[in-house]
Order: sequence, then C-alpha cells, then structure tokens
Amino acid sequence: MDEISLPKYERVATVLRKRIMLGVYAIGTMLPPEPVLQQEFSVSRATIRSAVQLLVRNGLVEVHQGRGTTVRRQGNPTRFDNVTSLTELNACDFSRRVSRIDEVPIPNPLDAAFLGMLPHATAYRFQRIQYNKEDIPVMLHTNYLSQETVPGFLAYDGQVSDLYTFLLETYGIRYKRAEETISAEAAGLVESQVLQVPVGAPLLSLHRFAYSTKGPMECSHLLCRPDQYKVIVTMED
Repeated sequence: MDEISLPKYERVATVLRKRIMLGVYAIGTMLPPEPVLQQEFSVSRATIRSAVQLLVRNGLVEVHQGRGTTVRRQGNPTRFDNVTSLTELNACDFSRRVSRIDEVPIPNPLDAAFLGMLPHATAYRFQRIQYNKEDIPVMLHTNYLSQETVPGFLAYDGQVSDLYTFLLETYGIRYKRAEETISAEAAGLVESQVLQVPVGAPLLSLHRFAYSTKGPMECSHLLCRPDQYKVIVTMED
C-alpha cells in the first residue's frame, strides 16, 4: 500500500479541533494569533490559514477580519456511568483489506504526548483500508504505536489481522480500556482519494486512546463512510 500522509494544514486542524473539543480553547475565546501557531507547529502562515478555514467549514470557529478567530462551538462532555459496550456496526460485509506497517513521524502532537513521545518523533504506523463486496473502500484505520512498546513491529508487516490479539500473543500486551472521541470530519484530499468520496464529504471519525494493563498502548484514528458504518452505545442499570 502506498504511504498515506495528511497535508500539514489538516494535521494542524486536527490538533486545534481536539483542543476545542477538550475545552482548551473555550467557546467565545480567541485562538492564538497566527505567528504563535506558526511557531508552535513550524509551518507557514498559509498552512495556518488553511487549517483555520477547515475549522470554519466544520463550524467550530469564526474569523473576524482584523480581530482574530473566535471559538464558536465546543463539545459538552457527558458522563455515561453505565456504558457496558460500544459496538461498531457495519452496514456491509468486508471482502478484503489492504494493510501496511511503516515508520513515520507521528503527525498529531496530542498522540505523541499520549504515547510518551516528543512531537513528530518516529512511531510505528499500522494502516488498513477495508473494502466491501463491491470492492468499494469503506474505512481508513490508522494506529500509532511507540517503537519502545513494540520493538521490531515493522518485521510483522503483512502478518497482522486483529491488532489487539496480535499484541497480546506476540508482545504480551493486554488491552484494558480506551477513551474514544466520536465526531464528524470533512474529507480532505487524501481521504477523498482513499475512500472515493468528494473532498469535503462528511466522514465518521473515531479517535481512540487505548491503555494496556501497563499504561498507554496505542492511539488510532478511524475514518469511514457514514452510509456504511455506525456506532451503537449500550448502557445498563
């Protein structure tokens, strides 16, 4: 599988979007000025502006000429004390999967921090594209793991089916829990090409921080076509 990397502006937008959803940038406050963001992400002014425009299209911020960018909406966290399962249901059966393991600079600073790594440090990336019976790509799933957690993981390229089962059987890493953010995301150029949808088409986005019994295990980003995929949360007394 050819390497798939997000454009710089989308990486910046992903970090800013998550900060807004986590309340780091509260509703009604201003995003940091462009020069501050340029320095933090080591990108050009044009990249920052493209990232902000993506947030505008997502309805998260408003740009005021000469005044800056205001956060207009943020997620309100709700606690579900009795969640017993979160089930990902597919409206189609998968006929095949294309996967690849490689080593790349981890693009999201929040992911890097979760894995105990410096921003843009090199991590293992396990990436899969899954197709339905009509051979239409339905989902793009990307996992990042630190090289310290799974030394030699690259050697297993083409041998991994279920990641968590593989980690348990090969490395003795046992999954314990996860924190997952479910949202909508507009397809960028790369996602539109991989999933065969128009640029800007809405995608279901699931971002996960997973923990093993020993601590942070992996982080993942799942993008899928909403006409083929849905999530059901089960709660009990």
